[in-house]
Amino acid sequence: YSNIIKIGGEKITNYWIANTGSINMIIPETLKSGTYDITINNGIEDAVFPKAFTVIQPQLTGFSPASGQYGSDITIFGKNLSTLQYIGFGKVGYQTSRAEIISRDSLQIVVKVPTNIATGSTKIWATVGNQNITCTDEFTILPPVITDFSPSEGTPGTIVTIKGTGFDFTAYNTSVKFGTIASSIVSVSQTEIKAVVPSDAPVGLMKLLITSPWYIVSTDTDFTVKK
Repeated sequence: YSNIIKIGGEKITNYWIANTGSINMIIPETLKSGTYDITINNGIEDAVFPKAFTVIQPQLTGFSPASGQYGSDITIFGKNLSTLQYIGFGKVGYQTSRAEIISRDSLQIVVKVPTNIATGSTKIWATVGNQNITCTDEFTILPPVITDFSPSEGTPGTIVTIKGTGFDFTAYNTSVKFGTIASSIVSVSQTEIKAVVPSDAPVGLMKLLITSPWYIVSTDTDFTVKK
């Protein structure tokens, strides 16, 4: 007869019996937190293990700070966090909004806010096994801020450096316009974007706009295109 092992009535499919007679098993990912009896059936009768087994699932209890820009570090607090596979922002389970994990232990995880998500209020979630858990409160993703640009004037072909914080640092998501005219981008980082004055930009004063699928931000002062 083959053995049938169950925990909380759920069949264990992954187990092995050691030479010492001990039984090793992998707890199903679908089991929720709680205390369960373990039973084994040898084809004739059921036997209940003398001790119940307690399943402990990770919990997300909070995070700090409550808001931040793309690329900023966020500390997520909870219990039993070592087994978490992914941390994400936004739509629960959506793979492209996973966050980069900087460090972790059983009580806290430090991650960077991902870029592939809209600014504003959003959920923080985590994956363990085939289940997702979420924080009760929502995190606020703040839009980027332009702090400066230089030079303040130039002819077509001039490279302009735009400085700030919280830019979407994935180049394919970011675009720059001089007024209404799209520019070619030289480089992109979280704090600096370099763009070329377009050849068809009209002479005169105009704002610089940085856009991504998630936001549009503009300079407070004008750039001057010269002949």
